[in-house]
Amino acid sequence: MKTKHFILFLVIAACFSACTPKIIFNEALRNNLDLKQIKPEKLQFYIDRSIDMRREIASNSTKISGGKIEYYKGKNVQILNIKELTPGICLRSTDSTLDIAFESNNELYLTFKKIKSPDLDVKIYMLDGFKNEEGNFFVNYGGVSYQIDEKAAEAKILIKRKIANKENVNVKKIKGRKVS
Repeated sequence: MKTKHFILFLVIAACFSACTPKIIFNEALRNNLDLKQIKPEKLQFYIDRSIDMRREIASNSTKISGGKIEYYKGKNVQILNIKELTPGICLRSTDSTLDIAFESNNELYLTFKKIKSPDLDVKIYMLDGFKNEEGNFFVNYGGVSYQIDEKAAEAKILIKRKIANKENVNVKKIKGRKVS
């Protein structure tokens, strides 16, 4: 009897764990939300993976805006870390970009650009970075270039599934019309 209850518990737990509460924000989802007049600036976003942003600090520079400073190979290095599923808000949006802030300072944000997904047949919003001649990936954050690793360059934004499925239904009861 206990074995049957345990198996039933495992099956139920597996069903709930298979349902992810967050989904990738994509073009079709955005179009659907636009039709419901839900703007990106009103949504809670999350980053889908951890990102470490690194930059070298000149030794005579004393102003550090955030993160931690490490002494690495004789150089001062600033490291900013955004953990997986960190919540963020949309500061600005265009049809092809979203500026998402994960800190209270509105000057510090990451831009996500709409691109065709390499895995899926849909356009998604992916971290807008660039690759230099040496093959290193960089991203702009607060007007400063930070180096990121290749996996971080593929970061996407998520929203809660229940927001994506939110219905905006207006019901109007029509009473009819009589001949006068």
